[in-house]
Amino acid sequence: MNKMFAVGVVAVLALTVLAVFGDVDNEFTMQFKGTCRNQGTQCEAKGNSQTISMTVDPSDAIDFSVKTVIGSYADIRSVVTYNKDTNMYSEYGNVTFGTHLTRSHTLYFNTNGNTGRKEYVNKEGGEYVYSMSAVVDGGTGAFDGARGMMSVAGYGIDADFSSFTQYVSIVSNVDL
Repeated sequence: MNKMFAVGVVAVLALTVLAVFGDVDNEFTMQFKGTCRNQGTQCEAKGNSQTISMTVDPSDAIDFSVKTVIGSYADIRSVVTYNKDTNMYSEYGNVTFGTHLTRSHTLYFNTNGNTGRKEYVNKEGGEYVYSMSAVVDGGTGAFDGARGMMSVAGYGIDADFSSFTQYVSIVSNVDL
């Protein structure tokens, strides 16, 4: 799949979300760090409350930072199915928000097919980058009735993602 086709698919999906769901009331991006087990098929990640900052300096270089701040956190739990012949994958799961005592706010997501892709960036070192898009198809608590889109981009240290960092962006029809 070429890059232009992928960009086109993402643009069409974003426009479809806006047309189907009307005004979008909620959007955010968070950094999550996590691990996978069972050869990368069951994954968990945590994102603390944070401030994400990106600026372009005068020499056109990017200054990007993620700073943890005091507050609650989010967890992602997902099941991943890989097609090793194509480096594509499907994924479904949930994102929960709250504290260690109560986690009553949940978003559910599903790629509904192989929308994820992982690629080597360093074959000798086993480092990978990956991305995927998924449909947000429900929720609980503050996310009751949620519909929208989720995109993920990240990197891992090995093919099974025993350690990874990812950036999750969600746009939905519910307001926090």
